[in-house]
Amino acid sequence: MCQALSCLLCVAGYDVRTYFSAESFFNDPAHERANFVVADIQLRGMSGFDLQQRLRQERPALPVAFITAHDEAETAAQAGASGCVAYLRKPFPGSALLEVIRSAIDPEPGRGAPLVTVTATVQAIDQEKREVTLKGPLGNVVTFVVDERVRRLNEVKIGDEVTADYYVSLAGELSAPTEQEKKNPLTVLDAAARAPQNTSPAGGKLRAFKVVASVVGLDLPTQSVTLQGPLGNYDTIHAASVDNLKKLRLGDTIVGTYTQALAISLQKTGARNEEGMNSN
Repeated sequence: MCQALSCLLCVAGYDVRTYFSAESFFNDPAHERANFVVADIQLRGMSGFDLQQRLRQERPALPVAFITAHDEAETAAQAGASGCVAYLRKPFPGSALLEVIRSAIDPEPGRGAPLVTVTATVQAIDQEKREVTLKGPLGNVVTFVVDERVRRLNEVKIGDEVTADYYVSLAGELSAPTEQEKKNPLTVLDAAARAPQNTSPAGGKLRAFKVVASVVGLDLPTQSVTLQGPLGNYDTIHAASVDNLKKLRLGDTIVGTYTQALAISLQKTGARNEEGMNSN
């Protein structure tokens, strides 16, 4: 899990250092510059609790998040009393940790594509394009391109259950289609979209599409709409304005212009249980 978290945080834009013991963390002079620490409670040598107790003496304002695969009532109570900013039980979604870090050290995060986590089954995969389609337990389908810094994509196969952290598609237009657009229901736009900061999709850009599609899902609280495209595929899109969504109804045929979704983490379920710690 340590390597996976390090990759996730690096892609999210953080400068990350990884240590496999509290002692190695304190022996590195760079630990004095850390502004957030993620520590496993069960470390070799000093425990995560011992590490935090020393940090409280040296740097009482430094936020510490605990992670553990051994969730016991006594451990949870000790973590709650320690003053940590989070206690995450393995396996946990990467988006949960990112939200904790951003809340602690990025009080005013920039706006952009929402980052979400999904556990689902691989329905299709294109290794050359790094495109993966997942189907969730409720039948929800999502397709995204996988960031080039995500390793071992070649080991993922159709039928695998995986957990992915991905930036959802962003909508630039949601409106009634013209007759000409109905005749050409799917267009890959020449203009590529800018990828989220510190991500590396293939080619450095995300493709943008114009699609005539049917509205099959609406979620006003998350400002999202699910569309079924002309090829039968489904995409969940994040709209910049909820006012645009309020005008839509299930079954409407609309034209949508939106970017690709981008995954920054993709792992087979059950592969998140290594021990370690990260600082950034």
